[in-house]
Amino acid sequence: MSIWSEVRQEAAQWHSQLTSDSTALVSAQTLLDAAQADTGISVKKRPAGDALLEGAEAVYNKTDRLIYYSSATDPAMAVFHVAHEFAHHASVVRLQSQLSSGT
Repeated sequence: MSIWSEVRQEAAQWHSQLTSDSTALVSAQTLLDAAQADTGISVKKRPAGDALLEGAEAVYNKTDRLIYYSSATDPAMAVFHVAHEFAHHASVVRLQSQLSSGT
């Protein structure tokens, strides 16, 4: 299995977990709210150009367990960027798990 197939499979599993295996379509915001509750990561809007964004539209701060995103970003794109940052968190968790198990 390729790494991208693995990533897609893990994303689908997490999506099912976050939506309680519902067959109903959930909004992106509902999914992000569930991801926040599941991970304990907070999401904060920051002014465009804020130093905490490090020049990006959104950023994951692993140490503080925060995702920052730009207030200048279109709301539809902001949820995409925040979801992308949650994927960074998931990849860190996966790597830590692999390192601790020796795989």
